[in-house]
Amino acid sequence: MCPDSHWRYLAPALARDHRVIVWDLRGLGRSGMPRPPGYRARNVTAQDFSVEALARDLEAVLDDAGAGRAALVGHSMGGQTILEGYRRFPERVTALAFVTAPYESATRMFYGRDVTRLTRALDRAVRLLPRPAPVLAWRALLLVDPAVPHTLGRLVRAVGPDARLDDLAAYYRHLGFLDPLVVLKMAEAMRAHSAEDVLGTVTVPALVLAADLDTFCPIGVAETMHERIPNAELVLIEGAAHAAIVERPEQVNAAVRSFLERHARGRRPPSTGAHRG
Repeated sequence: MCPDSHWRYLAPALARDHRVIVWDLRGLGRSGMPRPPGYRARNVTAQDFSVEALARDLEAVLDDAGAGRAALVGHSMGGQTILEGYRRFPERVTALAFVTAPYESATRMFYGRDVTRLTRALDRAVRLLPRPAPVLAWRALLLVDPAVPHTLGRLVRAVGPDARLDDLAAYYRHLGFLDPLVVLKMAEAMRAHSAEDVLGTVTVPALVLAADLDTFCPIGVAETMHERIPNAELVLIEGAAHAAIVERPEQVNAAVRSFLERHARGRRPPSTGAHRG
């Protein structure tokens, strides 16, 4: 879930040699909801935000942009999305690049442990609160002082020690204006999905970029992806966490550009579909 505050560090570098298509997930950034969520988000369900639905959106974006084939680049839950896209339309995918992006929900691998029960308990607790309470608490956490979510992000290693508040303030602000009950349904959809079964079916070149401080996509998960995806290569960014795309933009740019250049050698550079996720 990220607006331009993340992809603006990677997309311009890729645009030097490739056509870059960047899109927002439904309900995030500049993309609308499937329908007005209504009171307490009762008009939308987790299924509305399923990864399968996101893959259909991705296909529609490629169609609308006239991109017959594309290399897919995903960050965070973008890993699930591009793998599901590959499952749906493999003939259109020329390469896959995972930028600190696991194949299934981070709640199943946070710090190398499955914390799904904890997140479900949190869901139930929030839904039981009177309507104003979760909204006010959510906005107070994210909007009153951006240093607060930034500090919390460092504690859980969503961001690393070199991540600057100025670079992420817009992201925190964007999250702050989302409905927390809708966010919970988005997270529920992400938890319900796994693309583990797709890994061994990938026949296109793949890049797995990992960060050594990342707790949402730990190195062990990245190594599993590297081992199970044929023709995959693994790049490790040291001293960075889940937001390596912001923390180490030069290294991330170099790794992704090198991968795409080698993949496109001797051929017309493909379109690159980047997922704001």
